[in-house]
Amino acid sequence: MKLLIMIAAALALSIGQLFSGTLRFPAGHDARFSFEIPAGWTLETDKDGTAEAFPANAELYLAAWEVEDMNDARFPAKMLQHLLGDCVKQIKLSAVPERLKVGAFPGVLFSGTGLDADDGSAVRFFAVILYTSREDASVVYLQADGEASKEEIGVLKAILASLKPL
Repeated sequence: MKLLIMIAAALALSIGQLFSGTLRFPAGHDARFSFEIPAGWTLETDKDGTAEAFPANAELYLAAWEVEDMNDARFPAKMLQHLLGDCVKQIKLSAVPERLKVGAFPGVLFSGTGLDADDGSAVRFFAVILYTSREDASVVYLQADGEASKEEIGVLKAILASLKPL
């Protein structure tokens, strides 16, 4: 048990050093959840409220947006290509979608591979569809290039682990 506590403490310290800020989403007074942004990443928000973050080397990528059509979110496995189409094409899931909870918000985690929607390069991705109310859902999308190291995938998993309700 002591070993487990020491490992958890070491992990908490290393994750704490990894992150430099908290992103509340959606922006403004309507924020429903937050997650941590790694140190040194650039954060941008477009006029539609989509948040994007990435490191200087651009080998990792994060985006968060609100689902426009709740019919897509009600059947995410069938509508995944439509939900993620601006980020990834030719999706191949690498695991069964996993149900999760972020506080009181239910969600579904998808992980897989595909081709980057912009340049066609191979990518690995994680996508969480988070249901923040009966009529609202958001997507948190994380992507690494197809040759991502365990450490880079670990960064993406740490971001996912940092999701918290507000």
